Amino acid sequence: MPNQRVIDTDGHFDEPQEIWTKYLDPRYHEMAPRFVQDSQGRPRPYVGGQMKPLIPFPPGSSPGSMGAGGSDPKARLSDMDKEGIDVMIMYPTTGLFFFGIEDVDVTVALCRAFNDWAYDFCQAEPKRLIAPGLVPQMDIREALAEVKRGVNELGQRGVMMRPNPIAGRTLDHPAYESLWSLLEELDVPLVLHEGTTQDVPQVGSDRYDNFMFRHMISHAFEQQMGLLSLICGGVLERHPGLRVLIVEAGVGWVPYWLDRMDH
Repeated sequence: MPNQRVIDTDGHFDEPQEIWTKYLDPRYHEMAPRFVQDSQGRPRPYVGGQMKPLIPFPPGSSPGSMGAGGSDPKARLSDMDKEGIDVMIMYPTTGLFFFGIEDVDVTVALCRAFNDWAYDFCQAEPKRLIAPGLVPQMDIREALAEVKRGVNELGQRGVMMRPNPIAGRTLDHPAYESLWSLLEELDVPLVLHEGTTQDVPQVGSDRYDNFMFRHMISHAFEQQMGLLSLICGGVLERHPGLRVLIVEAGVGWVPYWLDRMDH
């Protein structure tokens, strides 16, 4: 089918260390994400001045092992051509840890730096490379400000958030109402993307230390609960213009979950 376009809705960046020196406010350079060795010699993510929980990487995987296409737009476009992908929507990798940082000002600075770098990355071919904006989800006022900046100044075509409870709020929390209204007004979709970062409330983290188990459980179940909040919490009824993408969780569970909600 020569006229069929292939759109990959779940690509990822592999943010290179040097972007933080260039794009992050110098006041926060010490808060830049990086991997460090803990007292047992294990690689641990260090983000926003906090040592994050150990991620039990699967065999053959390690930090920064994504390949050139994770940080070089020309390499990414070449990879897309080889695989027959016309458009790719990309999300952060290190940036998934930003949702568990305690300091709002640090999170805001990191989100802004990532969004600015992702914008420059996508300028290599803006019709084929798309990066939804990363927002400081724990602070609604700052999230509103970054959405407006991203859409109006950077031309972002979507906003990424985690489906997990962030700052104690599920997606049906009243505090998010102004954010949903803004996304309707700007006509940009919300993208929910889970990440097995283990530093926010996450299904499976209380009973498994196997990365495959946690990844398998968290991505699907957190998205199911996020969708539950949006539908049964009345968010989509109150905001009929809000468009939502759910990625990296498959779709096989959708018929059952809808049937369960109806029941």
